Amino acid sequence: MRWFRDALWPAGLAFGAAAEWSGQPELIALDAAAGFALVILGLTAWSRRPGSRTGPIMTAAGFAWFLGTLWAPAVFWHRGPLAQLLVCYPDGRLSSRLQRVGVGVAYAYAVAGVVAGNSYLTIVFALGLTAVAVRRYVTAAGPGRRARLASLLAAAAFGLVLVTDATWRLAGAGTGPVMLAWYDLTVCLIAAGLAADLLWGAWARAAVTGLVVDLGEPAAGGVLRDRLARALGDPTLVVGY
Repeated sequence: MRWFRDALWPAGLAFGAAAEWSGQPELIALDAAAGFALVILGLTAWSRRPGSRTGPIMTAAGFAWFLGTLWAPAVFWHRGPLAQLLVCYPDGRLSSRLQRVGVGVAYAYAVAGVVAGNSYLTIVFALGLTAVAVRRYVTAAGPGRRARLASLLAAAAFGLVLVTDATWRLAGAGTGPVMLAWYDLTVCLIAAGLAADLLWGAWARAAVTGLVVDLGEPAAGGVLRDRLARALGDPTLVVGY
């Protein structure tokens, strides 16, 4: 897979430049910044943390973003992988039925342009996405909870901009450059924040430190799988020998 990931660097840059040049979107600089942030930071996270699926998912969101810039019917497609990123961070895996159902609904919402353009359904999507992120954070423990804080904040920010945009539309105010700029900047910040947290977040160091201390204390008791699961904040963890 490394060759495929390496090939995506020139492909992503070329596709993004071609999409921006051909599509000529409003606020082209911010549109390009959001797309390239997703692609470049996604590929960087993929390279530095190959064990996490965060990088590939973020990269997919970037390619979907540029596809929407180039082809109007795909303008909302990036919301599918972006939603998956927010509810599966930091490992990028669908570990529960709620996550699988939620991500499936998110992709269906994003791909169906008529649905994604409906203000009422957009509000439902935004609130549902935030609710799933809140539930993941509340049900986590230890380093796992700290790891999910970044995705909770990102989901809340993304949900806020979606609800505000949809509310303005329902009020007849429409959307202008200010709302569009807010949306693009939010996506940029989500990409930058999650990538930085994945690469340098204090929760990762805390998890490793706590694990070393716990395994070095025989009196702590418990089987290896339970102790690893507790240290990593993942009750579904399975140890392979």
